Amino acid sequence: MAQKKSPTKKAPPKKGGATKKTKKKPQNGKNVLVKLAVAIILVIAAAGAVAYMANRYAPALEEAAQSQAAKTGAKAPQPAEPPKPAAAKPQPAPTAPVEKAPIKKPVYEIFDDKHIEEIPDHEPEPIEEPPVELTDDRPRVAIIIDDMGYGNGIQHKFLDLPYVLTYSILPHSPDQIEIAHLAHDKGRQVLLHLPMEPMQYPEVDPGPGTLLASMTTDAMMDILKEDLAAVPYIAGVNNHMGSRLTMESGALYPIFTVLKKRGLFFVDSRTTRHSVCRPSARLFQLPFAQRDVFLDHVRTEAFVEKQLKLLVSVAKKRGQAIGIGHPYKVTYNVLAARLPAVDAEVRLVPASDLVRIIK
Repeated sequence: MAQKKSPTKKAPPKKGGATKKTKKKPQNGKNVLVKLAVAIILVIAAAGAVAYMANRYAPALEEAAQSQAAKTGAKAPQPAEPPKPAAAKPQPAPTAPVEKAPIKKPVYEIFDDKHIEEIPDHEPEPIEEPPVELTDDRPRVAIIIDDMGYGNGIQHKFLDLPYVLTYSILPHSPDQIEIAHLAHDKGRQVLLHLPMEPMQYPEVDPGPGTLLASMTTDAMMDILKEDLAAVPYIAGVNNHMGSRLTMESGALYPIFTVLKKRGLFFVDSRTTRHSVCRPSARLFQLPFAQRDVFLDHVRTEAFVEKQLKLLVSVAKKRGQAIGIGHPYKVTYNVLAARLPAVDAEVRLVPASDLVRIIK
């Protein structure tokens, strides 16, 4: 009989009952970082290898593909075009600097009556109070240079003349402020050369700020106030052109009312023999005078010299006279040469010295 194997005896369990399980040791942190670094290096190396292979064999593959396409007639695959950059916004073309149109000088004066060469048949008007006794008994002469304000070299030369002259400035002219300041700084009198409608309007335009006979009183007053505000330091007013408006007493009345309230005087340039400025000034008791001699309505040196002698002659006859000239080169040349002799014969004074309240 076969012998029976004796059963294997199991080792008795240890006290405590449960079998002890083996615990895994946690991985070291340094080992994890090393493995991660190795993995990154391998990825970079693989990418570099792929890029190298593409650059190395891509031309050959492309050439083979084009050769095969030529044999079969098929269109060779074209390499993908790089994306086009976004279109830049069109920039506006640089604009050329705009050239300012040259300033057009106004017509300085028009002489439509032959009377301008005549001597007005009036005597100096009496004033309200007897004049202060003068220590200088020479005849008095005021020379007004009209149409100032359109600056050029010749106007500055007039300002530099070392004699008492009066400067009448056009309103809204480009250099009105500069000319007024220069005249004032030199102690010279400033007038507003007020544009008024001539008989030839609109063919002849006196310029910005013109008073027209067709205007309503309100419209005319608005323009007059703008004209008066345009030129600083003004002591009085004389008319620029105005052969039409100075014949209209109805237009002159509101103008003279404003001048009276502002303490200004008026000098009539007498561009027409039919002017009614004198009786209108008398009605409003506005300080007034009128032009005796135009100096340069013929623009030659010989003529201007003749007119300057006439001005002195009138002053000697009547005790005073007013002459009006314009910023012409010929006028400047004559005044620069002749004023020393004129100043010895008569006393040059500002226009305000010769205005009168007419009784």
